[in-house]
Amino acid sequence: MILGHLGGLSWLEAVNLAKAHKNVYLDLSAPFTRFAPMFAVRELPDRTLFSSDYPYGDPYTLKVGLDRVIRDDAVLERVMGGNILSLLAGRPT
Repeated sequence: MILGHLGGLSWLEAVNLAKAHKNVYLDLSAPFTRFAPMFAVRELPDRTLFSSDYPYGDPYTLKVGLDRVIRDDAVLERVMGGNILSLLAGRPT
């Protein structure tokens, strides 16, 4: 299951739900606050997915924000596409 928009206003509950269930992933599009994606990636680096809410959100702005808060290049690579590739290939983490 992929929770869209990082759970919106309920982003903290979404992160906790995903931590409790291995089959729950978090879509980082249109975050409610800048802190939410940083927290979600720190807690679940293998189950967070970069995504776009274009044209309502700006994917470039989200990417720049993630570049600023994710210091580990391997984690950034997973979030920016590696996690969804693994999931679609049937090799969920």
